[in-house]
Formats: sequence, structure tokens, C-alpha cells
Amino acid sequence: MPRLQQAPSQRARRTAALVAGAALAALCATVLLLGSPGTRPAKVIANDLSDRPTACLAADGQTPSESAKVSRTWNAMLSGAKGLKINVQQLILAAKTPAQARPYLAGLLEQHCTLVVTVGIPFSQAIPADQKLAPHTHFLAIDGGTLPTSTTLQVTTSSNTAIVQNQVRSLSVTTGNSPGTNR
Repeated sequence: MPRLQQAPSQRARRTAALVAGAALAALCATVLLLGSPGTRPAKVIANDLSDRPTACLAADGQTPSESAKVSRTWNAMLSGAKGLKINVQQLILAAKTPAQARPYLAGLLEQHCTLVVTVGIPFSQAIPADQKLAPHTHFLAIDGGTLPTSTTLQVTTSSNTAIVQNQVRSLSVTTGNSPGTNR
């Protein structure tokens, strides 16, 4: 069977097309992998939060009156931590009884919350049962009814904003954490 031969000019064009295609593919791959210098994402550096005190809010914010209390308390906590190296977090769940709130409160204690602020009866009434899990944690119960423990600061809604701010700020003093201090 005779073999067909291509003209030298056709062969040269095909070779040039293959080389050009390979070069274009390599250029596209490089741009995709490296990106252009102006479009690179900013370098992300995580803050070390492990050595900071943490103020945790635990509340049932299901009813409008409770939601307003929770919102005021949360804003007071944020205000108290502003400018300080204090972590602030919240856990707002539907808990109707202390028995329902207790596992969630225990979870906050397991996360090493330095201060736990509770709003309303379910979470506040769960404090005595879980308090022994974290003997160094401070508790602040807002509108939580009467608690049998003397180690929990109990306040009413009318006085809570300044007290919450001061309690959160005090975390900075007890840990030697002041504005501008890097840890």
C-alpha cells in the first residue's frame, strides 16, 4: 500500500499550529494557577483567640420581651469588650425549662467561657446544676428568678446594661489584657 506524503509546507503549518496551541494552553494554565498579580486574594492571618477571656451570652429569645432583653444585653457585652482583647459570643436557643437549657449551658462551659451571662429563667435556673463543671467561671443572671447560689451575680433588666459592661470589662483586668497589648 503506498504511503501518502504531505507536502513540506502542510507539515510545517501543522507543526506550527500544534506548537502554538501547546504554548497557548501552557499560558492559560499558568494564568489560572498563579492568577494575575493584581487579583490575588489578601493574605489571611488568623487571630490567636486561645489565650483571651471569653464572655458568653446564653438566653431564650423566643418572645418579644425576651428578645428585647437579649438584644440590650448583647449590645452591652459588645460595648464592654470594645477595644479589649475579649471574645464575645452568644447562644440564643428555644429553651422553655432549665432542663432543656442545661446541656447548652454545659457546652458553653466546655468552651471555657470566663463569664456566662444568662437572660431569663430557663438558662439562669440551669446555672446551679452546671456551675460545678467550671468553678472558675463567673455567672451573671439577668431576670432569672431567685437562685440558691451566692456565687452568681443576679440583676434585673432595669440595672443590667452598666453591670454587664463592667463585668465584661473586668475580664480584661483579671487577665492582664489591656488595649494595645499583644499576646
